[in-house]
Amino acid sequence: MKGNKTLVTAIIGTAIFMLLGLMVIIFVGIGRFADKAPDGMAYDSTPEMQIQDMIGFQMDIYGIITGKGNTGFRILNFSNDQEMDIVMDGATTILDKYEGPIPFSTIDVGEIVQILYEPESRKAHEIKIHPDSWFRDGLNGNNVDFITNSITIGLQTYTFNKVKYIIDSEYSQLPNVLHIKPYDTIDIKGIGEDIYSVQITQQAGYISVNNLPSHLGRLEINRQRQLPLSEVDGQHIPVQAGMYSIALYIDGYEPIIIEDAEVAAGQVYYINASTANVTEYNVTVKVNNNNAPYTMTINGMPYDAGFSAALQKGDYTLRILSDGFEPYEKEFSVSGDRVITATLQAHSEEVRMAIEQEIAAIEAATPHKYSVDFETSPSGAKVFIDGEYMGMTPLSCSLGQGIYKAEFELEGYERYSTPIVIETENLQLRYLYILTPLF
Repeated sequence: MKGNKTLVTAIIGTAIFMLLGLMVIIFVGIGRFADKAPDGMAYDSTPEMQIQDMIGFQMDIYGIITGKGNTGFRILNFSNDQEMDIVMDGATTILDKYEGPIPFSTIDVGEIVQILYEPESRKAHEIKIHPDSWFRDGLNGNNVDFITNSITIGLQTYTFNKVKYIIDSEYSQLPNVLHIKPYDTIDIKGIGEDIYSVQITQQAGYISVNNLPSHLGRLEINRQRQLPLSEVDGQHIPVQAGMYSIALYIDGYEPIIIEDAEVAAGQVYYINASTANVTEYNVTVKVNNNNAPYTMTINGMPYDAGFSAALQKGDYTLRILSDGFEPYEKEFSVSGDRVITATLQAHSEEVRMAIEQEIAAIEAATPHKYSVDFETSPSGAKVFIDGEYMGMTPLSCSLGQGIYKAEFELEGYERYSTPIVIETENLQLRYLYILTPLF
């Protein structure tokens, strides 16, 4: 009897020990499957819920959707930064952040979610957009501060320190936020002040200005962004993809204005500055010389009196000559339309007399020429003066004083030769010769 009591006691002790061991194993298993929410993701974990999860083998997981299919999806688990595949069926409940039912198609890759699932089958019972998550879209990558690793939207600053998932417009995953370029368009999702998910929805486009004739001027983009030409020649200027109004102002040239320039994502919009037309300005010269005739040149080029000159930007020299006046000369610059008034100074009496004497001496030293007319009957005869062919009759020649040998030749007629004298006395300026046929 006493031996039986000892046996029973041993059996009961062994059972109690095994029960304690089983409880230890169960709690260790719970510790391995339970997921911890990241900072800022507090959620209820009451003993009652833990008991329910433990009994139904359903666990909560927080993470980011990284892939989608027809019957399931992939999630990046916040607790261990590991991806896992989850399956769905018709019984899976899908909720928005306000607990309202939504179709699964409205949950996009990159969404922050909370999932209730069975660890063994990995079947989702409930998918819910995290109630504390937020979404900002259409942001300019130029606003990202890579020094502080943050972006400011209005008065709120968000940090990239906890980013776990970055994709481009083709849904290819990127390693870090340094792949965000100025003027890329980005969407971000996060919780509190932390950004967890980033998508580059559209790459930046570029504007390039080539063949600049001058580096003096500026490039205007949408009348807001202005860049000196010294900084843009041949460079790729990043802008957000879209439609732009572009104005290119080059010193000394007509502006190139492009309305509705379409800059595509990842593409370069080229502007050929060599097509710019040189700007010309109207320069009018008013001459005060008692309405006397005059000649005018600008940089050696003659211009008609009373007309405006179309000149490019630069420096010029104006010269005016008029009988009875001192020569006029003036240096001037052109950077716009202008009027120049030139007042000529009359010669002094001594200068006037000296000029008149010089002109008379020149005229006296210059042999006078006379216009001499030659005619033949019949006409069409070749005319030679001192052996030089002058033309065919009827013919007018300019001859100075002197004695010349005139010859006339016509086919079918005798060649006729005669001397002619050009002198002031007994001046004869018209000659008619009758040619003799050969037969």
